[in-house]
Amino acid sequence: MHVEHKNLKVSILVSLIVIVATFSTPVTNAHPSDSLPVGSYWTLTNQVHQELTGTGSFNGTWSRDEKYDVTFSILGHDSRAISVRVSEAQDDSWSSNATDSWVKRNGGATNHGAVNPFTNDYTLDAATLMVIGVSNNNFTNSVGQFSYIMISPQGLSVGSQVPVSMDFDRVDSSQSVSIKGVNVDSWMLTWTGPRERGYWHVGDTYSRGPEMWTEYFDKTYGLRVAHATHGIYRFNGQDGGWRETKDSTSQTSETNITFSRSSSSSTLLQPYVLGGIALAIVIVAVLTTRRGKAIVTLKVS
Repeated sequence: MHVEHKNLKVSILVSLIVIVATFSTPVTNAHPSDSLPVGSYWTLTNQVHQELTGTGSFNGTWSRDEKYDVTFSILGHDSRAISVRVSEAQDDSWSSNATDSWVKRNGGATNHGAVNPFTNDYTLDAATLMVIGVSNNNFTNSVGQFSYIMISPQGLSVGSQVPVSMDFDRVDSSQSVSIKGVNVDSWMLTWTGPRERGYWHVGDTYSRGPEMWTEYFDKTYGLRVAHATHGIYRFNGQDGGWRETKDSTSQTSETNITFSRSSSSSTLLQPYVLGGIALAIVIVAVLTTRRGKAIVTLKVS
C-alpha cells in the first residue's frame, strides 16, 4: 500500500502540472502578416478642427474644419513582406471662416473645398514593419521609416518604446476603444513634439509649438484603430502675431475584421488566475488496485 500511495501522489502531481502548464502557457498574438487575410480592411474617419486668434497686423480670427475617411486594405503578404493599400475617399471636404485681416488670407469670410484624395500601396517588411516600398511617388520619404499603419503587439507593456513612423512612441496605458459598438482592447501610445509646425506661415516661417499625438493599436493584430492630436502653435513678428490650435481625432468606422472584445479577464491567464482555476478543479480520486498500480481519475468542472 505504501508504494500504491506513492504512485498515487506522483500521478496527482503530474496531472496537476499538466493542467497548470496547459492553462499558463502564453498564447502569443499572431503576427499581422500571418493573421490578417487578404481583403481585410478598416476605415478611419478623421475630423480636424483648427482655430486662430491674431493681434496687430494679424488681428482677427480664423477657423477650419475638415472631415475625411482613410481606408487601409491588406493586398497580400508572405514571410517577407506585407502589402497595404491606403486610400482616401473622394467626397471628403473642408470649410473655413475668417474675420478682419484673415478674410483675405482665407479667400473670403467663408470658404470650402474638397480634400484631395490619394492612394498609395505600402510594402512593409514582415519582420520589422518598416516601409520598404511605395507605389505613389509623393510618399517616397516614408521608405526606410517604420510604419504608422501597424505595430507588433507581442510582448508590449506599459512603458515600452515602440517605433512608429519616424519617432518612438511610449506605451502609456491599456485602453478600451469602441469599434462599431464593440469595446476592443488596445495599447495607447503617446508622443510629444516640442516645436511642431502649425498651419499658417509668413514666408518660410511657420507658427511653431508643442504637439501631442495619441495613437491606439489593437492588441490582437497591432492595427492603428484610433488617433488624436492636440497642438498649440504661435507666431510672433514685429507687427503682431497669432496663436493657433489644432485638435484632430480619428476612429474606426468600418471594418470586416473581427476584433477581440475587451474584457476584465486577460486572454493570457496570469498566475493569480490559476489559483481560481485550481479551486474550480474537482479531483475525484478513485483508488483501485489493478496489478499493484494505483489509478487516479481526474474530473475537471
